[in-house]
Amino acid sequence: MSRESADQPSAPALSTAFPVGTWTFTTALRSISTACTSNGATFGCYPFQTWSPATADVSAAAFHWTIAAVSGSGYSVSSSANPFAPVFTNLPLTVVDAGRDTERLTFSYSLALPIVPSINIVEGQQSAATCTFDSTVLGATLWMRRRASYPVNVTAVPAPGAASDRFPPWPYRVDISETQLPGKGVPQCVSPQGTSLGDFSLPQGSAGPCGCWYTNYGLGNGTLTEKRWSG
Repeated sequence: MSRESADQPSAPALSTAFPVGTWTFTTALRSISTACTSNGATFGCYPFQTWSPATADVSAAAFHWTIAAVSGSGYSVSSSANPFAPVFTNLPLTVVDAGRDTERLTFSYSLALPIVPSINIVEGQQSAATCTFDSTVLGATLWMRRRASYPVNVTAVPAPGAASDRFPPWPYRVDISETQLPGKGVPQCVSPQGTSLGDFSLPQGSAGPCGCWYTNYGLGNGTLTEKRWSG
């Protein structure tokens, strides 16, 4: 499938079961921002490598979610157990533009996001640390008709037509974000013994958002700026 055709909306003949089922949402980590903290090593997201043509495989992150029907014509979404991603149960999904080419499902919720930095965040401190961001918002948009273009083999995946319990690939576009807004708290970083490792806030008014953004389309040919998770 050409890039042009992959970018065009599709309108498959979907059964009434879709989107109910268990799905694998494979995305690329598009970008990371650490602007809410004075130490960039305190924030990060799996797989800790942003997308570029050279990192197309190692920047992949797969989310395994189950969509269930609820009373009326609504849906809910739950995650599978995952040490690298937020876990949630029965979150309500909002249907946007039902019946149109732009039809999609959306949800968001707030959580305390724990981060385990891969490097020491305090000079001379040799043990592991955990940094918790108390006001992180997980948001997702699950497109139901517009085709994805990442990974490359997703363009050959047939349109889903029935519910499944085997986590087949979701062949449509996905946008997922984990965002810590400025002014909503600073990371609380502690040692394995629970000892505070210091204040990682920024001067008032100078902080921006911390966040990770995942997608499976529109990645282009390497024009995105690569940002590594580092201090």
